[in-house]
Amino acid sequence: MQRISRTERTGEPMQTESFTHLEWQQATLESLAAAVITIDTQGRVVFMNSVAERLTGWPPSEAWGHRLTAIFHLVHEETGEVIENLARKALRSARVVPLTEPTALIDRDERVRPVKASAKAIRDKTDRLLGAVLTIHDITEQRRGEQRLMALNKMLERQLRKRTAALEQRSAELNAHEQSLAMALEAIQAGYYEHASSLESGYVSERWANLLGYRLDELPPLPALLSWWGSRLHGQDRQRVMQAYRRFIQGSSERFDIEYRIKHRHNGWRWQRLVSRAIQSSAATSARLVAGFVLDITEQKDAARRLRKLDEALVRYSARHHVLAVQPSRAGQSERRGLA
Repeated sequence: MQRISRTERTGEPMQTESFTHLEWQQATLESLAAAVITIDTQGRVVFMNSVAERLTGWPPSEAWGHRLTAIFHLVHEETGEVIENLARKALRSARVVPLTEPTALIDRDERVRPVKASAKAIRDKTDRLLGAVLTIHDITEQRRGEQRLMALNKMLERQLRKRTAALEQRSAELNAHEQSLAMALEAIQAGYYEHASSLESGYVSERWANLLGYRLDELPPLPALLSWWGSRLHGQDRQRVMQAYRRFIQGSSERFDIEYRIKHRHNGWRWQRLVSRAIQSSAATSARLVAGFVLDITEQKDAARRLRKLDEALVRYSARHHVLAVQPSRAGQSERRGLA
């Protein structure tokens, strides 16, 4: 910055106090991060700080006395159109005149950089117009940051679209699997259930309730549902089944398969088979999700019992037939006819 020393008519320096005040003001202007240019009422440059020198490419010694329009060129950043003299606007106005449109400064070497600029008229205590001061902020780094942010946002949007598409695909696959599972369970008339190992949340299907003669809305919520289910187990099965199931949900194994008798609401004791698996819900926690299905196997149990009785009868008949074959007689023949 070029500083002008003022002397009185006698050639003596100004008073020390005034000179010190001037230096203080100049030092303050030099410390600003913004470029500052001051013009007189004729639009000629009378002061510019070092930041203004760096932005415009004009040293103060060369800029002094030149009209602002000769060293300071502002254009619209997008269209390239020349912006009206900002200082002239300020001289006509009593308020700060900002540039709201995207603005670029063209320096002495024809380099272009984005800036924000404003101007304000300067008046003395008697309201006499002395000139105007322009403040210019170089926003190149800010603009680069905005561009990097825009590029990052676009990249994130692309990643989000890919992630969303993958999730939608995964959701469609899960829906298809759920439908397949539901169809399979319906085909074998099985009830489905799942719950957290803590029993704080879970789900049972309508079929699960129907296998015991109840509607879904008649069942108690978890964790009371497990106790309610246990209370309906046959007295000879209850302790065995409940102890084994509690060990299972606490992590004793990954698969559980058991048969038991349970009280139906209307049809007495029924045989059921429960098959379940445990899934680790997260690698960072020991929480487990238990899921499985229940089958009514009463008919199979009855068929197996009848088959055993028939098999026992066949064994007895074969033994007797062997004796009669060794000792044939009329009595034996009669007895064989009776067995037949």
